[in-house]
Amino acid sequence: MSERHRSTGLLAELAQHVIEAALEAELMEHLAGAHNQRLHRGRRNSRNGTRAKTVRTVVGPVTVEVPRDRWGTFQPMTVGKWQREVVGIDRVLLPLAAKGAPARETLDLLAQAYPTTAAPRTLSRILDTVRARLRHWHDRTVSEQFPVLHVHVSTMRTHKGQAAGFPVLSVVGATAPDDQGHQHRELLSLHAVRSDRGSEPWTTVVSDLHRRELSGVRSVVGSAAAPFRQAAAGVWPAAELLTALTA
Repeated sequence: MSERHRSTGLLAELAQHVIEAALEAELMEHLAGAHNQRLHRGRRNSRNGTRAKTVRTVVGPVTVEVPRDRWGTFQPMTVGKWQREVVGIDRVLLPLAAKGAPARETLDLLAQAYPTTAAPRTLSRILDTVRARLRHWHDRTVSEQFPVLHVHVSTMRTHKGQAAGFPVLSVVGATAPDDQGHQHRELLSLHAVRSDRGSEPWTTVVSDLHRRELSGVRSVVGSAAAPFRQAAAGVWPAAELLTALTA
């Protein structure tokens, strides 16, 4: 997990979406099981609303709505019924949430984040549910002007320092400072970078942000600023490449 994302809390909302989607997927798998299809007092097990729960993650505390079942037999792995800490899925947040991520590699990362008892079908349903939940997030309109874009490519690493998974391009927008010097920052885009696609990620992300009405871009900074700025030349011609600043 990138320190620049973790320290600023930029991923809290994204973590909420991912964790809630994973819990929903687990509940659907649980209710689909044969033991829940049997009648108990004339009724099958079914969904029974949600309850709010604040959990600790690598990006800070996140409040999520945890789904419940009527029989009280649902025991999720994403965060246990009596647990207050997420210990897996939050560590693969960027690649799991990235648009255009390869399914097989993402499932491999999920398998590392969950207990070995997690069934492949459950992991596949988690991935599908997360992607469906984030579709609106990826397509949302950018409602503010962000004159500065911080653009980086990051790759997950194992505890031994080895690269794991695939690189993820992140774009963070920063507003102009107010009278007190405060800036609003927002994570605008996460996109998988695949070596077999050449310059496609840069042009795809630029086109996507332009379609979502991002405007007023004046400066592009960060480790991936140069190729991003080149792809954006026709969309935001006034944007300057600033290599002296850090994100």
